[in-house]
Amino acid sequence: MATSTTPTRRTRFSRRIPDHVTDELVNVLSIPKVYEFNELFGLVYENLKKRNAVSGGEEMLRLRAYEKLQNLVGRNLVEKVMKTYRGLAGIKSAASVNQPKPMMSPIMAAAQAAVKAEEEAEAAAERAAVKAATAATAAAAKAAATEEAATPKVTAVAAKAPVGAAKATTVAAKAKTAPAKATAVEAKPVAKKPAAAKTKAEAPVEAQPSLVKAASAKSPAKTTKVATAKPAAKAKAAKSAVASKS
Repeated sequence: MATSTTPTRRTRFSRRIPDHVTDELVNVLSIPKVYEFNELFGLVYENLKKRNAVSGGEEMLRLRAYEKLQNLVGRNLVEKVMKTYRGLAGIKSAASVNQPKPMMSPIMAAAQAAVKAEEEAEAAAERAAVKAATAATAAAAKAAATEEAATPKVTAVAAKAPVGAAKATTVAAKAKTAPAKATAVEAKPVAKKPAAAKTKAEAPVEAQPSLVKAASAKSPAKTTKVATAKPAAKAKAAKSAVASKS
């Protein structure tokens, strides 16, 4: 069963690194002098050690230097006579600084631009996150400072609250004593006035002798008139009854 392999995305593009061995060969052979390979390699090796560009050991470096030297001979930049070597006029063109840059295909250029844009976006996101974290820290510090400043005010308000409660208790006590005072004020007039005190208008008629005498003086005349009027009325009624029968 065939398994599909997805290509791994490269986030970095490798550039052509300088060829230190070739550069040192060019530097040594630029001097108009004939060298044997051992002498030439000794100078190249010392220069590489000064530049801290030695890697892989001396024997491996010797093989690489011989290969690079033969490449220069093939390009007609170094003249080889028997076992001696001499640099020609165009030897400096073989240095890394004089090499043309490799052409990049449109696909590779687009991929490199996409990777660069992604890296810039990640850097912008990191900067935004750092900025947000800084703003959050500043806000937290400001809130803490505000809370510390508000704590004395809350303490002062809490200290004033018992004073207000004491005043309210005093007012409530005064309100309780007020009805007692009003009751005492209402009870005082009742205690001062005697229960038997009555005015002349409230006393019964029997208790006033002058009124009784006046009533007895006027009553005989009225009684006589009433007594005389009643027999006449009775006689008139009897006559009316007889007349009605006949």
